[in-house]
This record gives sequence, C-alpha cells and structure tokens, in this order.
Amino acid sequence: MKKPRTLADLIKDPRVSDYSDERYPKECSEGLWLYLAPGWVGEHGWGCSTVHEMTVAECCEALGEARYDPEGWYRSGFNPQQSRPLLPGG
Repeated sequence: MKKPRTLADLIKDPRVSDYSDERYPKECSEGLWLYLAPGWVGEHGWGCSTVHEMTVAECCEALGEARYDPEGWYRSGFNPQQSRPLLPGG
C-alpha cells in the first residue's frame, strides 16, 4: 500500500472511512481526526478506531502504524450485546 503524504492521500486511503479537519489558526485548533474503516485500529491508540494528530505529517505516520485487527476493532467500542457485523477481509 502506498504511504500517504498529503491530506488528499489520507482522505483517499482505504483504511480511512471519514475525516474531520479541525485545524484553525487560533488557539482552539483540534488538529486532524481520521476515522478508520471497520476492522482497522490505530497502533498507538490502544485499539482506538481513530487517529488524532495536529499535522498531516503526524497523521501519515500514525496511519502507517494502523493495523487490521477485527478483534481490536470490536473491543474499541463495540457493544457485545449487538450482533457482530461482517468485516472486509484483511
């Protein structure tokens, strides 16, 4: 898989299902949020299904550490009372 280098690359990456660009020029900047596709978890997010960094470069690096881990994805907020949705193959 080609390593993303720009915000456009991040948005098009198949590991990313959605994003939120909350970078503002003042003190209330929240950075970039990448919402990972089902089954993908962030490496340094302890099974988190999002990547949250302040810059595009940091997001690119963090996304490179993401791994396909359906069990980790289920643990990251999935309600065990619900039936498990089918996830795409890794």
